[in-house]
Amino acid sequence: MDYDVDQGIAVPAAYLDWRPMQGKFRISACAAYYNNVLDLKATPDPMAVYQIGNGSYPGSAIGTLNGNVSHHTGAPYLGFGWDFFPRQGKIGFSLDAGAFYRNRPDVRLTATGAVTPGDLLLEAENIKGDESKVHPLVSLGAAFRF
Repeated sequence: MDYDVDQGIAVPAAYLDWRPMQGKFRISACAAYYNNVLDLKATPDPMAVYQIGNGSYPGSAIGTLNGNVSHHTGAPYLGFGWDFFPRQGKIGFSLDAGAFYRNRPDVRLTATGAVTPGDLLLEAENIKGDESKVHPLVSLGAAFRF
């Protein structure tokens, strides 16, 4: 089933950078609090049949599926990056690449139609299984040197 997704995310983090060669290259470690919520909504085609959990349901019997996928957990990060400044310049940019590791999310689903609670729980477990624990991050930033 395809869901419409609205996302809200906040990731406050504290980074520790190590420059092994005292140059532009650095290795970064981070402790972050991953606060991410995805609101899900699916309105099935009334003429189609859908597999939800272990059951098969006609779209007309499902009604609307609503739910959310939420992460509220600590998330370690490991990455590397480069800082680029002109020789005498105070403004430069940075490039970072790495990945956060997250635990599995909490998933809750409800249906306005005739889907059994057991099948909704199994569908929620399927959604959890689709979530990757490793989330890559690539960022480009601006920097100011004092």
